[in-house]
Amino acid sequence: MDENQLLKLSFIVAILGIIALYFLSNVEINDTTIEKINNEKIGNFIKITGRVVDVIETDKITIIKIAQENFIEVVAFDDMEISKGMNVEVSGRVDEYNDKSQIVAEKIIVK
Repeated sequence: MDENQLLKLSFIVAILGIIALYFLSNVEINDTTIEKINNEKIGNFIKITGRVVDVIETDKITIIKIAQENFIEVVAFDDMEISKGMNVEVSGRVDEYNDKSQIVAEKIIVK
C-alpha cells in the first residue's frame, strides 16, 4: 500500500469515527424503575428518577438512598450538595455490593 492510499484510508476511518461518536453521544437512555433493577442489569447503564431519603457522606464517597416504591443506594464519588427530600435523576452503571444492587453514579441532576 503506498503512502497516498494509506492517507486516504486514515482520513476515511477518522471521518467514520467522528460520525459514530456524534450518533452515540445523542443516544438517550430511557428511565427505568428501581423494581426492574435485578442481577441481569449488573453492568448496564441506566437512568432513574426518585426522591432522596438518606445521604451518607464520607471522605471519598457519598451514598444516596433513592426511593420510588422501592429503594436503591447510589454511590457517588464527586462532592455534591444533596440532601433528604430532593428529587434527583441519576444516570450510572448497576453494580452489586454485599448481595444488593446499587448504582455507581456517573451523573446526578437535582430536579
